Amino acid sequence: MSDQENLDTFLSGNMTDQNDSWEKHSIQEVCEVNPDSVNSEGFQYDDMIYLTISNVGRGYISDTDHHLVSDAPSRAKRWVDEGDTVISTVRPGREQYTYIENPPENLVASTGFVVLRPKNSDKLLPRYLYYATTTPDFVKYMVVNATGSAYPSTNLSEIREGEIPIPPIQIQQQIVEILMPLGEKMSLNTQLMEKCEELAETIFGNGMKNAWDTNENVEFKDICDMSSGGPRKSTDDYIGEEHLWLTPSDVTESGRTVVYQTERRLNDRALQETNVDLMPENTIFLSSRATIGEVVINRTPMAMNQGFIALQPKRHIPPHFLLNLVRSKKAEISALASGSTYPEISQRAFGSIETQLPTQEQMDEYERTVEPLYDQVYSLQSENQSLNKLYDELHPRLISGEVIPRNTCQ
Repeated sequence: MSDQENLDTFLSGNMTDQNDSWEKHSIQEVCEVNPDSVNSEGFQYDDMIYLTISNVGRGYISDTDHHLVSDAPSRAKRWVDEGDTVISTVRPGREQYTYIENPPENLVASTGFVVLRPKNSDKLLPRYLYYATTTPDFVKYMVVNATGSAYPSTNLSEIREGEIPIPPIQIQQQIVEILMPLGEKMSLNTQLMEKCEELAETIFGNGMKNAWDTNENVEFKDICDMSSGGPRKSTDDYIGEEHLWLTPSDVTESGRTVVYQTERRLNDRALQETNVDLMPENTIFLSSRATIGEVVINRTPMAMNQGFIALQPKRHIPPHFLLNLVRSKKAEISALASGSTYPEISQRAFGSIETQLPTQEQMDEYERTVEPLYDQVYSLQSENQSLNKLYDELHPRLISGEVIPRNTCQ
């Protein structure tokens, strides 16, 4: 059954159409905005767990930093609590937001976030507030009202004036009960993917430092074939639907080491008329321009733009071993990048980087150990894609009142 068929079945069994939209209220009417700070009387800690914009994705926290209060960044101001909604006001179109659940008592967010808290949780559920302020409509409102060219951001005054639909409390609860399991499952899958990747990296690091016989010194040009991306000329005539086309934004937005889909695609003409080639499965892609040193491996054939160097293993080097070998050299790769407009590392410079290899038997044993971990990452990514599609279909329709849970309209 297709994703669309699954969605239609779910809607027919659980939802009913509703023609009237919910009554709308401004954020300032129903929310406290940035209610607490490190200067608040209740903040009595010597250290803090600090949440920056780079730590937050679309509904999840990937990491946090630890600081003494005395040495904390100047932007570490917003003290957050259980049930708060935290939304990045900087480049709001990137959709960096999360719901705060079971936080440490000293969790502090950057002033790049706005923190929202219901004034009356008997009339506005905290988690419903999170869903209402992360719909495509509210994100669009923040984007349209953002100012600034390099780092557009939405002013607090605009956020306070933004409106959200608020249904009766029992319907809010039903909406939460529908959307929350989808978000929790995607969050759990993301955590499992991170653990798989971390384990593969840890096994590699321990092997290179302690367990393996790393006696052979080589340069990267000796152990992989390198190629560049394209098209080098204007891509307007070559954008299509036929062939996956990897760009750096695909890598940075995913955050995973396995790629199997891309936002943009090329047509057949691109392969016929330009230097573009489809790289086979298990090619290593190294971001080489502007964003330097990000490394991924593909599960489906794809082309790439000029922001990458493609690496194909030779000399019987296993692909996932090469993936982590390149990842371990990120500092050296970044140090060799140069350029006046933006930093870039050439194939020649990368190829000259020296490294050590363990025995073939040890590399093969590593590959057998970690390949199932990367298989799991790929499987969980695919599952999250289906769950995310369902969430994206339901979320705005529930919040707008276009559909409502069937058992609330008896």
